[in-house]
Amino acid sequence: MAVKQTVFTRGRAALAGATLAVLAVSSAALAAEPAPPVTLGEELSEFINPANWRWGLGVAAVDYPAYPGAEQRDLLVSPIPWAEYHGERLSVGRDGFAATLGESKFARLDLSVSGSLPVDNARGSLREGMPDLELMVEVGPSLELAVWSGRQQALELHLPVRKVLSVASASSIHAEGYVFDPRLHYSRTGQLGSAALEWEIDLGAFYGDRDYTQLFYTVAPEHASAVRPAYSAKSGLVGLRGSSTLTLDAGPWLLMGYLRLFDLGSSDNRASPLLAKTNYALVGAAVVYRFDGLFSGSQ
Repeated sequence: MAVKQTVFTRGRAALAGATLAVLAVSSAALAAEPAPPVTLGEELSEFINPANWRWGLGVAAVDYPAYPGAEQRDLLVSPIPWAEYHGERLSVGRDGFAATLGESKFARLDLSVSGSLPVDNARGSLREGMPDLELMVEVGPSLELAVWSGRQQALELHLPVRKVLSVASASSIHAEGYVFDPRLHYSRTGQLGSAALEWEIDLGAFYGDRDYTQLFYTVAPEHASAVRPAYSAKSGLVGLRGSSTLTLDAGPWLLMGYLRLFDLGSSDNRASPLLAKTNYALVGAAVVYRFDGLFSGSQ
């Protein structure tokens, strides 16, 4: 794996401090309660058994900007395979992959996974002639603190810190800095007839160190032009974000809708010539049909 080495900036120091704070607070919070009774080995044994999974097929569509602040947008419509697993420590489903590293009554330490799709710098875009943006994968710990809970609803503070990797191919993976994504998370469950309904709202801010922000907002001198002056991105606030997810679980059918709004007006890289729009929306939807008992005979 090729790893790009960079100078340790104040922005990275701040994010590293956030990581240490998350881990330190989680250590104290998680010490208050005993670990789940199921061992990791037992969980992995259940995890690799296909009979414990729920499988399906679906179709998803997402309309999204090429990168935060881009004028260019893309529409992706694609068939999707579906897999669900729900254990005490590990889970896979509509929220992606999650691993509970520890848990108490008031705190949970999870593995946070996120990312963004690759961008082809098409002719006429602000990044024309610059290197393409590869697939981005973000992985790291997330401390989730209980703030309030009521009947069928809860409010939590999520504090994920993730390492960013750009993936050009299986043999070309580069480290691209860190992001800090603190947010308030509200969830509410209910029923719509016989179907289970869940509504989630997230409000927060998104920060990146210099390695991360320079991917999107730096213009190197060799790529500068009369309409795209040279610019060196700095670490700090990328933008303010709000998102909402609505899920309807009706037997074998699963319907999902997603909306994310981003405000870049207060971004620390607002002066970049590549930051053309100070706000954007990402919209997605998916429909999945799940096959029950597909591997029920597996041993």
